[in-house]
Amino acid sequence: MMNLVRVHRNPLFSELFNEMWNNFETEAKVKPAANILENEKEYKIQVTLPGWSKNDVKVEIEKDLLVLSGNVEETNENKEDGFLRKEFKQASFERSFSLPKEIDHKAIVAEHKDGILEILIPKNLEEREKMKRLIKVK
Repeated sequence: MMNLVRVHRNPLFSELFNEMWNNFETEAKVKPAANILENEKEYKIQVTLPGWSKNDVKVEIEKDLLVLSGNVEETNENKEDGFLRKEFKQASFERSFSLPKEIDHKAIVAEHKDGILEILIPKNLEEREKMKRLIKVK
């Protein structure tokens, strides 16, 4: 019996093809860019979220992680010249940041303004001083 189709075994092509189909999702995943700043009193995290409202975003602490997540679903309908067009917007994101031990968990605040989510994480200076000590070498 004769083969009608010639098979080329190219591992790179196979990986790309499988990767493309295995990771196919109908929902757009967003990885927002972030700036992390530090001064002597606090840490500041700025995350770009253009087009997202503060109601679409969730900020929470899970043990030693600061977890930012969001989910948005919208439906827009336009009727023009007898045509009906529907556009759906579905997007989500999740980013997490490890928190240092010397912070004041209760005083963390977040503000969403002009497409930027800003999180202020005050340092607990008393806890930081406790962590500083001289270790005697034996």
